[in-house]
Amino acid sequence: MNGAVVNINAPNKDKIMCKCIKNLHKTLQTENLDCEENLLCGGVFDCPLNPTLDKKGGVKWYLEKW
Repeated sequence: MNGAVVNINAPNKDKIMCKCIKNLHKTLQTENLDCEENLLCGGVFDCPLNPTLDKKGGVKWYLEKW
C-alpha cells in the first residue's frame, strides 16, 4: 500500500495564502499525489471555512471561490 504525508503551514495573509494553497495543489498534481489513495495532509491552513463566523477583518472569501 502506497501513501504520502504532506505538512503545510500556510501564511495568514489572504492573497499569499490563496497562492500557497494553489501551489500546493499544483505540486500534488506534478508529483502525481493528487490521486493517491492514502494521502494524509495536515498542518495549519489558515483557511476559514465560514468567513462570517471564523474571520475578523481582511477579505472575506470562501474556499470554493478558487
